[in-house]
Amino acid sequence: MRPSSSPRASVETTLAVLSTVCLVPFTDKANFMTQPKTTKSSESSQPAQAKKPKRLHNGRRRSRRRKSTQLTASTTTNPTQTATRPIANQAQSPKTQPRSQTRGRNGDGSRRKNNKAVREYSAGGVVFRSTDKGVEFLLIEDLKGRWSVPKGHVESGETLEQTALREIGEETGLHNTRIHEKLDKVHFFYRFEGKLIFMTTYIFLIEANDPEEPIVVEESEGIVGARWFPAKTAQQVLEYKDLKNLMERSLAIIEQRQLA
Repeated sequence: MRPSSSPRASVETTLAVLSTVCLVPFTDKANFMTQPKTTKSSESSQPAQAKKPKRLHNGRRRSRRRKSTQLTASTTTNPTQTATRPIANQAQSPKTQPRSQTRGRNGDGSRRKNNKAVREYSAGGVVFRSTDKGVEFLLIEDLKGRWSVPKGHVESGETLEQTALREIGEETGLHNTRIHEKLDKVHFFYRFEGKLIFMTTYIFLIEANDPEEPIVVEESEGIVGARWFPAKTAQQVLEYKDLKNLMERSLAIIEQRQLA
């Protein structure tokens, strides 16, 4: 006969069966929960790389993260500061003002003086005389020691020819003269009493009819001297290039027409 099993043995046997069937899956599940999750792609396991910033047109790279960090730091350190220049500084600097407000003004904001040149006209002549030694030209000397031809401003109601003859008589004392022809006109700038003058001077070829007429210089006109020069010497001492060219042209006309 088989020995009868006790109730205690049957209970232990039942627990052993349940432990092998039920407890093992729960243990695996616990281990599964504690294990780290694995991803399908191997790239995610590697550290994430920062995206390259876009390349600018000048070849430099600028980090967006750095730019945003600097902007955040500047705003958080002093919230009252702004990125723009203060209004007071903008008002002091004329460069930041509209062009319509800075036009005609100096750097300090004061109104700029009008430097537009004033147009004026004058007339004079290359005066010559015929002597036994050849042709001589009359030149005048100003306060700065520069030699030029006699000339002066055109007055109201005068023609250019009348102005040229009158100015020669006033500056040199020669009144017995006549005009042969108009040579040309010259332009130049100069300042007088703070004004910028744009002068146009008409030059004529003028002959002294009396070679022995004395020279009388009028000092009130700013002339300190006047004298006759031989043709070659006159071209050398003349101050201005345009007048030298006109004197050379005058000498060619005199020789061509046999005026001397």
